[in-house]
Amino acid sequence: MKMGNMLSKWNWALLENRYSRYAIVGLVACLALTLGMLLFKKPVVILQPYTLKEEAFVTADEAGQSYHEAWGMFLSLLMGNITPGNVQFVRERLEPLLSPRIFQEAMEAIQSQAEIIRKDRLSMTFEPRNVVFERASGKVFVFGNSSVISPNGETRRDRRTYEFRIRIDSYMPVVTFMTTYADRPHTLDVLEKQSKAAERAAERASKAGK
Repeated sequence: MKMGNMLSKWNWALLENRYSRYAIVGLVACLALTLGMLLFKKPVVILQPYTLKEEAFVTADEAGQSYHEAWGMFLSLLMGNITPGNVQFVRERLEPLLSPRIFQEAMEAIQSQAEIIRKDRLSMTFEPRNVVFERASGKVFVFGNSSVISPNGETRRDRRTYEFRIRIDSYMPVVTFMTTYADRPHTLDVLEKQSKAAERAAERASKAGK
């Protein structure tokens, strides 16, 4: 009886030892997989943009919605609030953010605007009312109220949109496209509706001409 108990315990010990080896191999594989993922995973930085309430994340080559919206807000406030005294400051802040592809054209446009502001002693103000990041187009739209004030106090107001496309390069934002217009944001849906409306208008004109 004692020999049977001993053999039973021995067999159980062998079985336990065998499964322990399998468990160790499995744990080593999981550890190796985890280490591999950590080595190749791009670090994620969590930020709290001062222009928004939500947290934003950014990696080496991409960023979340809040990050794009925060930079869109910053750029629109920078470009939309220009006076004769801060034109050079705005230019210096924008220069390091511009993509080489649009740098020359953007600088020429800013310089031209700066000359008009200095010559006519104008002041521009912009009050953002809404910011939208459209992932499908990669654009961020900042919509609000714009005012141009002359030295004698005359003010011209309009609704204005600042539109940007921002690429992330080594954690840094790079502006690859920017424009502004006195209209609501030209999102993909709006552009599609405008295109269809233009087609219908062209068809009506064609039928009227026959």
